Amino acid sequence: MNILHNIGALGVACLISLNLSAESSHHDHHHEHSHDSEVAQQTKQQAHLHGYAELTLALEGSALEISFESPAANIVGFEHKPTSNEQLQVIDSAQQILSSPAELFSLSAGNCSLTEMNTDFSAILNDEAFASGHNESAHNESAHKAEQESHSEITASYKFHCPQGEKLNTIGVNLINRFPRIEKIKAMWLTATKQGAVELTAKSNLIQIK
Repeated sequence: MNILHNIGALGVACLISLNLSAESSHHDHHHEHSHDSEVAQQTKQQAHLHGYAELTLALEGSALEISFESPAANIVGFEHKPTSNEQLQVIDSAQQILSSPAELFSLSAGNCSLTEMNTDFSAILNDEAFASGHNESAHNESAHKAEQESHSEITASYKFHCPQGEKLNTIGVNLINRFPRIEKIKAMWLTATKQGAVELTAKSNLIQIK
């Protein structure tokens, strides 16, 4: 079972504790469906803040899972399909960074090793992301419109096996150093005995889970 499934209830409490009630408002199931849809849309728009990202972390026994989600603008500088080879190169570079968890997370102990990883750039990238030969002015106009209208997310998830998971007490998160457009990361964490939330910045990037 994916242990991050257990973090749903934690998310509500932690977001409230961080004064992020706007982002947890969609959990209210007592309103009419139409109102729920409106609230959910408002929540999504408010949650999609450039400069902010979210991280969830769960440790259960020897299994450690980390999930990361961010507006694409924080990661590549835009949120539309790439319109040039340069933007494709930026995406490729970002994919390589997110595919290097050893550079993104510093595990204090636990003897952890990566067992599974996934990065998802599908919101801004597909097989027809950029085709040469398009009319340049029309292409630029389309790109400008897409940039204004898009709210694209990039996600990544990591699973680690930590034979000495009981010794893991601190996790350093280096995402802001690698993606300077991120100003703060709202991090929620869960272990067998504790749970909590913290805002990470470039100067404060440690999650104390014990």
